Amino acid sequence: MKTKTMRLTALLTLLFALLFQTAGAATYPVAPKKLKTAPPTEILQKIAHLKPAEIEMLTGKKLTLVEKIKFKILQQRIKYGVYEGEEPMTERQRKQGRWSMILGLVSIGVLFIPTVGLLTIPAAVVGLVLGIKSLKGNSNTNGMIGVIASSLTLLLIVLGLILIAALFNDWN
Repeated sequence: MKTKTMRLTALLTLLFALLFQTAGAATYPVAPKKLKTAPPTEILQKIAHLKPAEIEMLTGKKLTLVEKIKFKILQQRIKYGVYEGEEPMTERQRKQGRWSMILGLVSIGVLFIPTVGLLTIPAAVVGLVLGIKSLKGNSNTNGMIGVIASSLTLLLIVLGLILIAALFNDWN
């Protein structure tokens, strides 16, 4: 029993070290690197269903709030298979994601300026296309922001056109 607990403690320590190494993936513009050798899936599945209180009991150490959050992030990565099938982001995808985010956010801002507002349609379409291209095979935060902002801009344009059409229909 003691050796089983020691092995589990060693494994959890290794996974915490791995988590601390790539824990800031949400704040970094690059995706987490793919592991060269994936840990056995049975161990990962056990870790994915552990609670922080069980980790504290197994390790004998009280987890800090930051460690609990990082552990939950690790569990989400395990559940959604971030470590499997994800390719490293290329420099081209990084640039596409950055331009997608810039075009998407600028198109939302410029949408409400009367005469310049027509430029938002091509900016939103280009931002959407670049964002989708940057997301191929990896998770790119800038690309996701660009896709969401560009889609929101296009949705607002369509809703505005529907509103204008309804107003003109009432005049006749």
